[in-house]
Amino acid sequence: MSYYPASWFFCGVLVFGGLVCGGGPEIEAGDPESGVGRVIPGVGSVDGAVLDPEKPAPRELVLKTFRQMLALSPEDQINWDKAVEAGRIPRNVQVLHEYLHGRPHEGVWDEVPPPERRILPDGREVGVFPVEVLGPNLGANVTQEDLDQLLPEIADAQERIEAYSRARYDEPQPWSRVRFEPEDFEIAVAHEEEQPGTEKKVISRGEARLEYFVERERLLNGRHVHRAWQVTDGHGQSTMYLNFTEEGAKLIARATREGVGGYLALMVRGELLSVPQIRAEITGREVSITGVDPETFQAIIDEGISRFLDGTSDAREQ
Repeated sequence: MSYYPASWFFCGVLVFGGLVCGGGPEIEAGDPESGVGRVIPGVGSVDGAVLDPEKPAPRELVLKTFRQMLALSPEDQINWDKAVEAGRIPRNVQVLHEYLHGRPHEGVWDEVPPPERRILPDGREVGVFPVEVLGPNLGANVTQEDLDQLLPEIADAQERIEAYSRARYDEPQPWSRVRFEPEDFEIAVAHEEEQPGTEKKVISRGEARLEYFVERERLLNGRHVHRAWQVTDGHGQSTMYLNFTEEGAKLIARATREGVGGYLALMVRGELLSVPQIRAEITGREVSITGVDPETFQAIIDEGISRFLDGTSDAREQ
C-alpha cells in the first residue's frame, strides 16, 4: 500500500504507502546494471560498490545511497516501476528501496518503536528515521546520529513530494469523480487483542493468516472519497488510488494524530487488506491500496463513476 503525499514509509515515517522522497539534487539516468547512476556533483559517488542486505554494508555506501534516493524526482518516486525500467533508478537505490518495502511484510516493523518527531532549526517538523529499520547488515556501521544528519534533506524531499502531489491531484479529473457507497472503502481502528465493540477479521500474508479485532465504528468510509482511479504496473499488480474529501482528510489526520502507536484497518467491501501501524500523523488527502484483484478494483471505480455521472451523487467537497 502506498500513500501520496505520505505512505507506509515517508522517508522512514510509517504512514500510508511506499518510500516516497522527491526533490533535492538531480540524479541523471545511468546504467542500471552498473550499480550506480551518473550522480550530479553534490550527491557523491558510491564508487561502484554494490549494496547487499545480506552483508554488512560500509557506512558511507549506505548514507550515499540514502542521499541518492532523496535526490530522485517526485515523478520517479510515484512511478517507481517505470523509472526502474527506464534506467533512472541506480541499482543500490533499488536494493535499499526493495529492502525497506519488504520489511513490513515480514513483521519487522513491529519491533521498531514509532519514530520521534523533531523540529529543525528552520521550524520544520520531520520524523526521525529509526536506524533499527536498516536491520543488522545495512545498519551494521550506521548510527542514529548518522541518519539524523539527513533530516534537513528528508524535510526538503517531503515538501517537494507533497507539492508535486497537490499539483498533480488537484488538476481537474472529471473521469475520476466518484460516489462510493460507505462499504466500498472503510478505515477503522484495529487491535491485536479482542476489545469491546470489535469484530474479528483475518488477513492472509502468503501461508500466514493474521487475526485482528477491528472496531465496528468506522473512522472513514466510501462517502469520504472524492476521486478514484486504478493503475496497473508492468508486473500486473493493480493499485487503486483514492483522493479524500476535505472532511475525510481532517478525520484521518485527527485519528492518526491521536492514535500514534496503534493500528488502522483498511477494508474494501468488507475485506481486510492491510493493518498498518500508525507512526505519524497523516496530513495528506490520498491513499493507494493494493491487494485486491484488478477486476474488483475496476468494478468499484466504474460503479462510483456511474453514480456520479448519473447525478445520484450528493454534494461533494473539493
